[in-house]
Amino acid sequence: MVSLSCENRSFSQRASLFFNSLSSGVSVALFVLFLGVGILGFGGSARAEVDLPWFTTYDCADWNQYSDPLVCDGLSKAGGWICDPGGLYEQITVDANYSGGAGGKGQRHWLGDGKNQNSGGTQVTFNTPQTEIWVRFYVRFQQGFEWGTYKGYKMLYFDSTNEGTWSPFYLPLYSDSISIYTGKGSAEHVGCSGCSWTTYSMSDGNWNCVEIHIKSETISNNDGVLEIWINGNRVANHTDVNFGLISVSDTLSGVLIGSNADSPLNGQCAYVDYDDIAISNTGYIGPISASDTTTPFRSNPQPAGTLTSGTTSITISLDTDETATCKYGTLASVLYDDILNTFSSTNSTTHSQTITGLSDGETKTYYVRCQDELNNANTDDFEISFSVANASSDTTPPVRSNAFPQGELDADTIFQDISLTTDEDATCRYSPIQGASYANMTNFSATTGTNHTTEVTGLENGLTYNYYVKCKDELDNTNPDDFAITFSVAGTQGTNNNTSTSSGGSGSCFIATAAYGTLMAEQVKILSRFRDNHLLTNYCGKIFVNLYYKYSPKMADYIRHSDWARSVVRLMLSPLVNLIR
Repeated sequence: MVSLSCENRSFSQRASLFFNSLSSGVSVALFVLFLGVGILGFGGSARAEVDLPWFTTYDCADWNQYSDPLVCDGLSKAGGWICDPGGLYEQITVDANYSGGAGGKGQRHWLGDGKNQNSGGTQVTFNTPQTEIWVRFYVRFQQGFEWGTYKGYKMLYFDSTNEGTWSPFYLPLYSDSISIYTGKGSAEHVGCSGCSWTTYSMSDGNWNCVEIHIKSETISNNDGVLEIWINGNRVANHTDVNFGLISVSDTLSGVLIGSNADSPLNGQCAYVDYDDIAISNTGYIGPISASDTTTPFRSNPQPAGTLTSGTTSITISLDTDETATCKYGTLASVLYDDILNTFSSTNSTTHSQTITGLSDGETKTYYVRCQDELNNANTDDFEISFSVANASSDTTPPVRSNAFPQGELDADTIFQDISLTTDEDATCRYSPIQGASYANMTNFSATTGTNHTTEVTGLENGLTYNYYVKCKDELDNTNPDDFAITFSVAGTQGTNNNTSTSSGGSGSCFIATAAYGTLMAEQVKILSRFRDNHLLTNYCGKIFVNLYYKYSPKMADYIRHSDWARSVVRLMLSPLVNLIR
């Protein structure tokens, strides 16, 4: 457990404790992030407030610390300092732009030698305080940036709604650990992987992507979360942090970008640039891809088709192949920026919105466009369309007709397609058992439209077959009665006088007939009587018979053409025949 509780001390007292705690015996910090929570009342002009998710590419007018007002994506200026020598102010300038990012400009922060020499910073304040956020930013140190004794730079502050209730903490990234310094001057060392200044060549003048995830603990529990990624690699992951939270009202209210440092050693003010800053309250943001000019791919529109009568509200949703923000409207061909409605759950790869006020009989179509983190916006509509059934329009089950086949089929027919048509789209099922429920029937192999076909096999000469059909339409109107498809197979010499009737073969014991060679065999008659008198008189028996007729014809066809198989089956059936005789 990492404990970060601290006393309610002033900022200057806490900063002094931090720097005093970095004695010469402490390993040299290689890359320093400072996150000060609830310790700083952001200075400067009046705060702007933003909703999350939020991002900026600094696509606004050039600015320095004293050029009011600052009008740039909800940012406000923080502090009122000047970096000496040179009298340099905080800037928004194209010179600080990350060329691999989303365009715009960038923020240039100046650090002077020694302690607390800096040009101020900018800040963003949330409309709604948060308990969990992810902050992703790109940062670049001036090429050849040098440090003195401590290498301590406060990259970010996290402000809280109740000043002093959260503890400040510092994150010096060593080669193998992160040291977290509290306001008491004590340090907790926690592991990190590949997090050193030299690993990422921080003084080579190149950009690096840093992302921080912070989640407050629940009261009196050590379950706060602290994660850090550098260039997409997670170098720290801790889920047992205690930030010293003492009230449920202690929440994150904003972020300050750029502050002071200890021991830069460059002989002049040297810059640290920031760009493409994004803040989310829904999940990991990740690095951006400079080569990405592709708009989000949209899929899985929900709902679709016809909703049940009486539906008054529904959640519409879709998926995208990348993190995006999606908007919806009822007019087609509207530019993304001009669509007024944003999905209530978005800025991820799943997007949803509750729609209310639905009525029976109406059809709704919503046109959706999305934009990714690089501002690639869809230029075409993605439709989510559905209707609500009219309760009075359709309570009638499908009308079935055109049963096929009918009459007598040629002798030696062993399989046959059976079919019917319905007056509306439906799903049809069949059973050889009269009165079977729709749920216990077998689906036609080709169905869901108005034509329904399936193949039955194992047919035998001289038998009549009955298949009973029920169908259900798209509004779940199901036939209560059977629709019979009845036909027979012509007999041959020796079986023409056999007038057995089969419900899907229920007049024939396929396997026994194949084994004994004829329907007239005494053993076949005994088994048939047992089926009729005992199995078909109860529900479970009917299910067994139904399964038998479904799977036994192919087995019987094999047995009929194999002497050894007939002998084996007769041997196996003999005890059963003797038992029920």
